[in-house]
Amino acid sequence: MKLNIERLDNGGVQHCFPGNCNTYFETGENVKGGQEGLLPGQMLSINSEWLADDKGECTVKYTINVMKLTAPMPPTYEFLAEGPSVTVKYIWDDNSQEITAGLKDVQTDAAKNAPCYNLAGQRVAEDYKGIIISNGKKYIKR
Repeated sequence: MKLNIERLDNGGVQHCFPGNCNTYFETGENVKGGQEGLLPGQMLSINSEWLADDKGECTVKYTINVMKLTAPMPPTYEFLAEGPSVTVKYIWDDNSQEITAGLKDVQTDAAKNAPCYNLAGQRVAEDYKGIIISNGKKYIKR
């Protein structure tokens, strides 16, 4: 997983994926990974939050990296391609009672015949509920 912290007014971004947690305090691109990977059809939550010190905004783009295991011990991977991505914008302003997060560029209806993927890049069935990626666009399916 790659996360690009595009805006960070204050505080830090804590990101736990696939298992270990790291906190980042500067804008820029960070690659998070370890010895764990996802198998086709496997789902894993992207646990991330903005640890704000004060009001402001934080924008983070999360991108799944598609990797190939080239050696089992120690695990060695080869980067193949960038997979699906989603941008999350956290906002804490004078109108907020608490920090809120919103997904940028999310649509409400998904294309019917295109394959659908979850945020982890795994293909999902048509009846899957939640945030999906289809035809390169992000949708909320309810």
